[in-house]
Amino acid sequence: MILSCACLLPLLLFSACGKDDVHVVYLGVPNTAGTFDPQVASDTAARIIDRSIFEGLTALDAAGKAVPAAALGWEVSPDGLTYTFRLRPGDKWHLTSNAVEALEGKLPAGFSPAVTADDFVFGLRRAVDPAMGAPDAALLANIENAAKILEGQASPDTLGVSAPDPSTVVIRLVSPQPDLPETLAEPLCMPCCETFFNATGGRYGLLIKYLLSNGPFYLTRFDETSYRLARNPDYAGPLAPRLDFIWFYVRGEESRRVAELRQLELDGAYISEDSARSLSGARGSTVISLHDVLRCILVNPADPVLSQPKLRAAFFAAASLDVLCRSAGFERVYNAYPGAVGAAAARAEEGGDAQTLLAEGLAAAERDTVSLTLLCEQQYEAALKAQLQIWQEKLGIRMNLNVSAVEPSALAAAVSSGGYQLAFAPVTAQSPDAWDWFVRFTKEGKNSVLPLEDKAFSAALDGLIGGSDVSALDRADRALLNTHTVLPVWEESNCFYCAPGVTGVIVLPGADRLYLYAADAAH
Repeated sequence: MILSCACLLPLLLFSACGKDDVHVVYLGVPNTAGTFDPQVASDTAARIIDRSIFEGLTALDAAGKAVPAAALGWEVSPDGLTYTFRLRPGDKWHLTSNAVEALEGKLPAGFSPAVTADDFVFGLRRAVDPAMGAPDAALLANIENAAKILEGQASPDTLGVSAPDPSTVVIRLVSPQPDLPETLAEPLCMPCCETFFNATGGRYGLLIKYLLSNGPFYLTRFDETSYRLARNPDYAGPLAPRLDFIWFYVRGEESRRVAELRQLELDGAYISEDSARSLSGARGSTVISLHDVLRCILVNPADPVLSQPKLRAAFFAAASLDVLCRSAGFERVYNAYPGAVGAAAARAEEGGDAQTLLAEGLAAAERDTVSLTLLCEQQYEAALKAQLQIWQEKLGIRMNLNVSAVEPSALAAAVSSGGYQLAFAPVTAQSPDAWDWFVRFTKEGKNSVLPLEDKAFSAALDGLIGGSDVSALDRADRALLNTHTVLPVWEESNCFYCAPGVTGVIVLPGADRLYLYAADAAH
């Protein structure tokens, strides 16, 4: 493997110390990390790191199924409403020398580093406390009293989570939730030692000296460009790591990540499907494809023109996207959720006469004509212009449509800020949870895509909390499509590329669901 000077430095240091067999990987991440506090971390880098330095009651295997982690196992009551977790005895928090020094006099004498059930209770209460602003808090809405707490109508202390003894955690639900063990593997649900948290004086997770770890690794250093994790010497759980060190390098532009993967300066990184194809010739490399991207046309309901529902409906009624799909080599989809099954997945275009809907919309908006601009990436400009000719034939001159090609970063920024009318853009799932996908099309969602306020859609969202059977998923899918704000076009894959010699990396659908406890590298 050819390594840059920056990558070679740590290996040279290890060799100087006499360690000849160091297992280390170098990974690219798209942004810098903010806080490492797992309850509130929202950026990709921090959440990836949190999955390695913390351990929840459960962890996820390569199939995305929950396996015992800090808990030896769990029991479920006959009615499916009470989960009881038995903790593994002897688990300890890793307290760095920096933390000991920084918190001298603030931690009580005889502070015990034992991981206890109270740590999990405190972490879950923090997660639903509105004052914390945890981005994933609603994932816990099915726990007893969580909904009231999230709405500010009850204290976090009333959450249906308890520790009857130091080695037992009990969680009480409002309705059965078979995927609760999977949810409990998320950073949101990691334990938090209340004594240590209070000693940090509000700085928990901001620096290494204000951080505890109970996972396979711990954070040993970081700056604005890189992060280093080392094997946790206090970890004695079932996810014992094979790696000695993990280095994360901030590489914001995908083109730079691809270039460094090609030159073997990085061992792995998230990249697009197109970029993965360009690297597929590397012998011994691995590409993990995640079917978690929906390429769609977003219709911004916050735009003064498109706030008129009939105008959005007219645009949808005129949508026959065969030309666009054929030009790109993708099969057309009709569902608003990647990989959805059921009636919505086979849904045909909405009925209704486009001209009639346009006339009604213009009358309601008190306009004679409207002009709309569709933002897209350069590679789709020609195909979309050809597609717009079909739209114009169906809509006539009273709705004038234009295409504007921009850089991918500019497109993402426009969608994030709401500074667009129409956008042909990819939307990537943050997790496999259906509710987590659909809530992004509201103002409240983490990394919100659209600021929707629609009663029928909100009601359908409520039906997804606590689980997502086919009927509930279909209702949410239909409700979102009926707002005429998300026009699905095709599904894509986000990819994680592993360089030759890298094995055991677990990547699950979502923007940051990277697990490295089984990873290894033969450098």
